[in-house]
Amino acid sequence: ATRLRPALAAGAVTALAASGLPVCWARNAAWRDEELLWRAELESNPASLMARHNLGSVLLERGRTDEAITWLGEAKAGGSQDRRIQINLGVALAMAGRLDEAIVHLDAALAARPDDRSLRFNRAGVLLQKGAFAPALADLDRVLAARPDWAQAHAVRAEALAQLGRKDEASAARARAAALGYRPTTSAFVRVRSDRELP
Repeated sequence: ATRLRPALAAGAVTALAASGLPVCWARNAAWRDEELLWRAELESNPASLMARHNLGSVLLERGRTDEAITWLGEAKAGGSQDRRIQINLGVALAMAGRLDEAIVHLDAALAARPDDRSLRFNRAGVLLQKGAFAPALADLDRVLAARPDWAQAHAVRAEALAQLGRKDEASAARARAAALGYRPTTSAFVRVRSDRELP
């Protein structure tokens, strides 16, 4: 076997270092953790609304709601009309118990997109938390008119009906949700990272 001469080997190491391989290794480390990835993106591109949204979404998934609200709010304040930001900001506000702010935000988003099922479903969830059961039911009925196979919407509708004392209808809505494969989740809200995830 032939051995590399020391000068040649040192030249190879210098070439690897100059090639950006250390930067690549550092970037790969950031890719292993989404929060680090989006924070790194913001360092290199401070104006990125997409990075703000994605960082806010990651923090929301990790239960760091107040931080998520900050980043999602900055993405929205930056002028983005991306519906994913609107959906996730409304969810974050609701999860933080800031129900009135969540309603104001979701109402404004729905004024621009009255047929958006995810926004309407989330508003129904906030209305339920506020005890506004009839308006929540109206939102859920509208959602289900557009998408009758949405199991989670049937389950939340059952809750609204039960709160209104309409027990038989609530039972039927629960049965419909179960028939559609509904499995209880930890959140009654729709959160999204990509348009493929939107119901």
